[in-house]
Amino acid sequence: MTLTNDSDESVRVPSIFRFHLQDPAGRGSTSEYLSSVEDLEYDELAPGGSPVSGSVCFDDPGQSGEYVVLGEGLFGFSDTTRIGWVTER
Repeated sequence: MTLTNDSDESVRVPSIFRFHLQDPAGRGSTSEYLSSVEDLEYDELAPGGSPVSGSVCFDDPGQSGEYVVLGEGLFGFSDTTRIGWVTER
């Protein structure tokens, strides 16, 4: 994933552990750290700064259907922002 900051203030890049996967059966799982890939790193992103990229990985349950990736509280413990992506497999 790639994150950019189009605001006038610095924002925190979320930890990979703030992302969750919901499989077609409705079961949820948290992201996993894999040493073989470049994970999204928790950091500060300056206003107008260069985009930050990295991977957010999950175990593959091997099911066909709709998957939902959710990100909650991405920019701090008091943050209530929720974002999501839906994909079909």
